[in-house]
Amino acid sequence: MVRYSEEMRRSIVKKAVPAIWLLVLVGAVIMPSLAGAHAYLERSEPVMESQWDEAPAEIRLKFSEPIDPRWSRVTVVDERGTEIPGELQSEGDAWLIYIPESLEDGIYKVYWQVLSVDTHVTDGSFRFS
Repeated sequence: MVRYSEEMRRSIVKKAVPAIWLLVLVGAVIMPSLAGAHAYLERSEPVMESQWDEAPAEIRLKFSEPIDPRWSRVTVVDERGTEIPGELQSEGDAWLIYIPESLEDGIYKVYWQVLSVDTHVTDGSFRFS
């Protein structure tokens, strides 16, 4: 076993304390940003509660953080609650695009659920007509 003199131990501690404080400071700065990194709906086309003259050909959702499209979903229902079939695609790491088979004039609700790359699930909904 290695034995250090009292002077050597004080020197090691003196050098280690600033490094420890630096790690604590870096952790305090990084941790809140990691905790708040959930993917929330940042933008949609059509815009929430918007009214269109014609039904859109696609529904685009942009999220605030990168998402995993394999574990994300979008569901569109009409005013009667009937699900509108369609195809879900992704674009980049933050966009989902839902292409419905067909939309007639009416009121629709879009439900979304995404898995962000930080492994947190977020969900929500909005309407348009």
